Formats: sequence, C-alpha cells, structure tokens
Amino acid sequence: MCKNEKRNVVYRLRPDEYYRIGEHESWFMDLAERGLHLEKMGVRFARFQRGEPKKMQYRVDLFPGIEDPLGQQQKDFYKQYGWEYVTKYGKFCVYRSPNDANAPELHTDMEEQAYTIKELEKTLRNTTLFVLLMVALIVVMTFLNWFVSKTPILHLIEGGSIQQAFLILVEVYIAITSILSWFAIRRLRNDLKAGYPINHHAPWKKRKYFTFGIAVTFTVLAFMTCLIPIMQMTQTKEATLPLDIESKIPVVRLAEIEQDERLERLTEENFVKSAVDFNNNYESKWMLLAKSSFESRECGIINTEIWKDGSGVYSPSITCDMINLHFKILAVPLAKEWISYYGRPEELAYEGERFVNQEDERFDFLSVHESDASLQICAVKEKKVMFVRYYGYADTQNVINAIAKSFKNT
Repeated sequence: MCKNEKRNVVYRLRPDEYYRIGEHESWFMDLAERGLHLEKMGVRFARFQRGEPKKMQYRVDLFPGIEDPLGQQQKDFYKQYGWEYVTKYGKFCVYRSPNDANAPELHTDMEEQAYTIKELEKTLRNTTLFVLLMVALIVVMTFLNWFVSKTPILHLIEGGSIQQAFLILVEVYIAITSILSWFAIRRLRNDLKAGYPINHHAPWKKRKYFTFGIAVTFTVLAFMTCLIPIMQMTQTKEATLPLDIESKIPVVRLAEIEQDERLERLTEENFVKSAVDFNNNYESKWMLLAKSSFESRECGIINTEIWKDGSGVYSPSITCDMINLHFKILAVPLAKEWISYYGRPEELAYEGERFVNQEDERFDFLSVHESDASLQICAVKEKKVMFVRYYGYADTQNVINAIAKSFKNT
C-alpha cells in the first residue's frame, strides 16, 4: 500500500452486536454518502477507503463460507444481479451496489431468509447457555474465595476484591451480550417468518455511541485494576526497624513495652538477608483503600533474666499490624475480622479463652486476649486499626498505652 493510499484509509469503531444486520447496513450507507467506503470489518473497528461520496446500497447476508465452493457460488450469483462482494465478518458477508443500479433485493422470500438464520440462532443459544454456566461458576468460586479466606474486608482494602469484582463485571457483561444476541436473532427470525423484512435504514447512532461509552468505561476500569498490582509491587518497602524508638514508623516498639534498660535486640544471622533483619523488620505496603499500612516484627533479649518455666533466656517479641484507612466505616469491621482470623479458638493458649472488649475513652474499639506470657490486642481509633501480638511478661496496660501513643502520633 503506497503512502497516498495509507492516508486515504480511515478506521471507525463499528456498531457492536454483529447480529444487528439493519444497523450495520444503515451505517455503511451513511458513511458511503460521506465518502467513506467499506473495505474490511474487524472485531471492533471497520476499515474504510476515502473516496467520492456515493449513494450506495449495502446488504449483510449469511454465507456458508466464501472460500468453499458453495460460498463462491453465492458470491458469483449475487454479482450477476449487481451486488459486489466487499468483505466478511463472523458468519456474515457484506455486499454493495450503487443506488442507480437498481439491483434487485438479495432476498424476497422472508420465510426462506428466516430458515437461513435458524442454524445461527441454534449456535447462539448453545453459546449463551455455555457462557451462563461459566459465569455462574466464576461468580461462585470468587465469592467462596472471598469468604473462605476469612478476611474479605482486608481483601477489599488491599484491592484484590476490586480486581475480582471487575472480572465478574466483565463476565456478566459478556453473558448479557450473549443473551441479547440470542434473543435478537430469534426475534429477527420470527419477524422474517411473519413476513416483516429487515429494516435496511435502521438507526444506528445512539447504540453505537452507547457501545463506545461501554468500551471506554471498561478500558478505564481495566487500566485501573491493572494499576493495583503495579502499585503494590512498586510502593512496597521492607527494611530493618531502626533502633530509635522515636522513629516515625507508626508501630508499637518492644522497648516501649518492656521498659528495661537491659533489653537488647535479638539478631540471628540466619534471619538477615539483603541487609534486612527479618527478626526486626517492618514492611510498608500500598493498599487501595488505606492511606498507609505497616507490618512490623521485633525480637529482644535480656540475658540476665530467664523465662518463668526455665525454658531459657527471656526473649520477648512483638508483631504489629497497623492500617490507616480512607473510610472510617471499614475500621471496626476490619478489627473484628482480624480478631476472628488471628484469635480463632484453636489458636488460643487455653480452650475457652476469648477476646474481651474493654472500655477506654482513647479508643473507639478495644479488645484484649491475655494468656500466660502471650497477649493479643486489637484497637481502633477513627480510621486507624492496629493488631498487636506480644509474647513476654510486660504489663498489659503498657501495651495499650503504647498503642494509644502510636495512634496519637500518626
């Protein structure tokens, strides 16, 4: 194709729903009057050659296959009556003829034309039933995944649910499109059987612009959902916790709880990798519905003290999860989800022990589980949620005070 020919090639977003024969025919005719003559049909776009404006008749017809003998016979037969073959798409092919040629209609027997559509209707019906079955399976599996994981709220905040919801939306849209295709072809066949011909001048603009709007919306949503894992990968930071407990990392520090000058950081070579001490580290993660999110782990040792059961040198530890949400309405549900997930009865030190809600004016929600040398606390203040798991002998109130301080400084 030479440069001049390339400049004369124009692409247009085609009307959706290929089975709307009359709308496609009308669209081809309107563009021909503006000097755009159809060359080829794609999945989403049609290619036109710019030329002189002409009044043309276009007809879309089912065909057995233009490459096989029967298809070639159909092509040659229509040409004898003034209809030039243009292109094909799906199970349809497109013919055209100048208005002044007065070419006869391709079909004058409506019932015969309805019969040619019967096989297409059957194919669409089977496709629709298969699509509905697949969509139902995907929806059920997605919802099971949300709730079997026991952390649907956290999954939503992280953005995973948004991606899955978008995929469900796409699948549902495909299912609806398949149903409409089947019903439309069925209605067309019934109309033809009743003697009503195809409207070759059916209006196409509103539906085409609606389709364009749907395509843009899905494109934007797809782009946004693709950004979620990218942001999670690029904005996640992992590093060793600084020794300075006054650092701006909004987590509870072990030194604040123990309040013992003999406390030292417990570092083991096996847990140091890429300059990160995984016994004493923090991770800052990007979440779709959170301003900030931190996870920390810290291990200490007091060499001059031993555990009460004589099992070894006293080595307290603490892990902390803190999320600062965009929406306050998610805070308490997230806290209760964490309690349910981390505080399952089988994980508690003694059967029958549970989290106990406590009243404290510094928090909107506070729940505590104490068991021997272990302590779990979940606290909420406005949009901030923190879950602390501590192993040691420090006073419970020390931990609660440290959480309140962390919330205040965030």
